[in-house]
Parts: sequence; C-alpha cells; structure tokens
Amino acid sequence: MFLYALGCIFACTSSKAEKSGAEVYSTYCVHCHQENGQGVAKRYPPLAGSEWLTGTKLIKIVLHGLHGDIVVRGETYSNVMGPWGYALSDSEVAGVVNHIRSSWGNQLAPTNIEEVGRIRKKYEGRHSWTAAELESTDK
Repeated sequence: MFLYALGCIFACTSSKAEKSGAEVYSTYCVHCHQENGQGVAKRYPPLAGSEWLTGTKLIKIVLHGLHGDIVVRGETYSNVMGPWGYALSDSEVAGVVNHIRSSWGNQLAPTNIEEVGRIRKKYEGRHSWTAAELESTDK
C-alpha cells in the first residue's frame, strides 16, 4: 500500500497540467501587458489592437522572444520579451495566442496546435526575433 501511495504522489506531482490560454496569459503575460491588454506606456506594448497579432508573428514572439524597437499603434517600444517556448507546450502557446487574438476587442483568426508545432520545429534553436525579422519571415 505504501508503494502504491508513493507512486501516486510521484505521478500526480510530476505531470504537468496543461493551462488554458487565459491561464497562460495570467501567468506569463499579464505583468507586462496588463489585464486589459493595454501594456505599460513607453515600456511594454499593448496587445489590444496591435498590428503584430496576425500571421505567424505572435506565435514566433511567444516561442522565441523579441528584442529591439517595435512600433505598435504608432508608438515605439524598445524592450526585451523573453522566450516562453521552453516552458509552454504547443497547446498552451496556441491557447494564449488565441486568447490574445480574441480579447480586448481583437477579432482575429485563431491558430491551432499544428501551426505552433510547425513553427517550433522550423525555427528550432532560434533565439529572440527583431521586428524586421518578423516582418520578413511572415510573408
């Protein structure tokens, strides 16, 4: 009985439960981009109404991070966003991308787990993106 209980404790604590897109946002994104998706003036860009949410750009940013100048809604931001691909599954990345694309008035097409997996594999080993690199690879 003791070994069964020990095995159950190990199995229950060692498996990672998948988080929903809203949960991922609350855990990893809200500190900079805020609950309302408006970001922090001059520090962290807004996600509400951002032109960077379409195509594969947002997936690449979540997976690999972003550095350097980026213009969002006419304002320039120069900061670093760390990569989250090492901590998030394809399902969680798709979930948070879809959460962002459908929140704060955003009404953009959703992505899926297969698209995230394809991008993760294609750019395996990739480090942080710049805005120019995202523009050139999202054609």
